[in-house]
Amino acid sequence: APQMQTQPATQSVTYAGTTTLSVIVTSELPVTYQWQKGGGNIPDATNATLTLNNLQGTDTGAYTVVVTNLAGSVTSNVATLTVVLPPAPSVASLSPTSVKAGDSVTLTGTGFTGATIVRFNGRAAAFTVVSNTSIVATVPLGVSSGAVTVVGPGGTSPGTATYTATVTPVVQTLYVATGQGSSAQLYTVNPTTAEATLIG
Repeated sequence: APQMQTQPATQSVTYAGTTTLSVIVTSELPVTYQWQKGGGNIPDATNATLTLNNLQGTDTGAYTVVVTNLAGSVTSNVATLTVVLPPAPSVASLSPTSVKAGDSVTLTGTGFTGATIVRFNGRAAAFTVVSNTSIVATVPLGVSSGAVTVVGPGGTSPGTATYTATVTPVVQTLYVATGQGSSAQLYTVNPTTAEATLIG
């Protein structure tokens, strides 16, 4: 069976970073490698070196490699990889603070890199991460007054940045028949003022 000369090393790596696990073995040829995480095979990880890019929290775990030749197999020591997540996002302010559905809102704070969800009082919004300190979000339909939260790799921001939601009046149309045999008349009704306007 192969002989392990150098074992893979336990390490801590920053979120979104890159790391390499490797072994050195003494073995007759042919020799094969299969890296595993938590005892399960990692697809296409069949070299003496395993390179992991853009590390996420889900990459944290116990890694080993099984080395095989015609005489048998040997499994390396466990290398524990810990991905160090950034702090949870924090929203310091938003502008404007009086909003309605469809408005563009700028969030200012910290820890926005890698953000996955922005919510307005629990409703998910479309958004763009401009930088680690700035997000531009679109106020979703059906929004009500409340707080904005941002979900990132390190957790969810506290709901301390608040806004007031306003509703855009929707003008309704109304057909009114003025009497038997007469044609109907068309009015618009403003829900804010309850005023009806004849338009035809």
